[in-house]
Amino acid sequence: MNNTRLHVRVQALKQKIAQLLVGYREQQELIQQLTKKNEQLMQQLSNTTATKDDLLGSPEMDTMVKKGGALRDWETRLDHYISNIDESIAYLKRIQ
Repeated sequence: MNNTRLHVRVQALKQKIAQLLVGYREQQELIQQLTKKNEQLMQQLSNTTATKDDLLGSPEMDTMVKKGGALRDWETRLDHYISNIDESIAYLKRIQ
């Protein structure tokens, strides 16, 4: 009888180990997905920053500024987009 109880406990431990392995694999997959998303967001941030810099230095932007201060509107919108991307990146880093 003692042998049967031991066998049951061993089987229960095997099940728990199997569940842990499944959970571990799921977490690894999630980490890979989040890492990939983080890289995409970093690329978007880089592109957005480069676009912002290009826009701010362009002759067209100088013309817009002279026509009524539209630069501030653009800067505000771009800063808002960039801050949203920064928040997303920070969130992804926290959950890793």
